[in-house]
Amino acid sequence: MALPQIKQDATEARIAALDLPVGGWSDAARQSALGRLREMGLPGRRDEYWKYTDPSALTTPVTAVDATAARPAMESQFGEVRPRRVRYVNGHHRPDLSDDPAQDGLS
Repeated sequence: MALPQIKQDATEARIAALDLPVGGWSDAARQSALGRLREMGLPGRRDEYWKYTDPSALTTPVTAVDATAARPAMESQFGEVRPRRVRYVNGHHRPDLSDDPAQDGLS
């Protein structure tokens, strides 16, 4: 059964907005999953498994966010003091995503 054109367009736009890695050990699984997604399309409220769930977060268009745009406004709130960023992912500290506290003598 072919997907309605509007659902197919929304699915392709959402896939195009993704920043997917190329190659690697998971490439075959990723390509298989993308094939199934293209075949089924993004979920809608009329799809049985999504009947009681609002899938609009999955189906709304993705807008690019410029992370550097918010940075000057945040730094201006602190005047001369530069804020330090400490990032956690799934409850684990990620020093590669965080600022180095040692650069200003912090511990």
